[in-house]
Amino acid sequence: MYFQDSHAMQGVYTLPEVCARCEVPEHVLVYWSDFFRRLKDESGHLKTAFSEEDLELIARVKKCLYARCMTVQEAVREIAEQEKSVPRVAEQEAPSAPVIAVKAEAQDKEPLMPTAPIFAVPPQVSAAPEQGSFSDLMEGGLKHLEEAISAQKNRFENRLTDQNAEFSAVRSECAARMSDLTTSLGCEQEKNRRLTQLIDQAVKDLEALRIEVFGDK
Repeated sequence: MYFQDSHAMQGVYTLPEVCARCEVPEHVLVYWSDFFRRLKDESGHLKTAFSEEDLELIARVKKCLYARCMTVQEAVREIAEQEKSVPRVAEQEAPSAPVIAVKAEAQDKEPLMPTAPIFAVPPQVSAAPEQGSFSDLMEGGLKHLEEAISAQKNRFENRLTDQNAEFSAVRSECAARMSDLTTSLGCEQEKNRRLTQLIDQAVKDLEALRIEVFGDK
């Protein structure tokens, strides 16, 4: 307990202390840090040492998401507007005039505000975070579900189109074959008719020849 209080007196908090004080799990802070870059260190990972301003930022994000039911993008815009309207002040006030003079001299060399923005929406997120606020998880889940349904629908429609094309081709081929068979059958029937006529005529001719040779007996 004394260790934590000593950190608090110095205005520096460890990650477990921040999670306990703000009642926000570590994985949620990791997710938020993708949108609020001030929560990351120079290596691009979640900080391990947090200032009072960081805790204030986390509390404001939590209020926007949980109390006001905003999305992360809406919270980014809301806090951005707040940052524009309220100028930031130094994190700690100096206890004496000499220290103020030293700080003033240091401010001439280094800017008071950080050069990098304290928050920013990533230009492109390759994959949705595994965990986050409930509304963001629901929104991401619905989006993935809609994309999956749309993709499945497209696959079914493409498959149905292919099957219709195959069926049309088979039907056309069957119709062509039926036409050929009908034509062939007609030809065969005509041949049979003519052959029958020839046979009948041959029978008549033979009968006439028999009568002529042998007489009508």
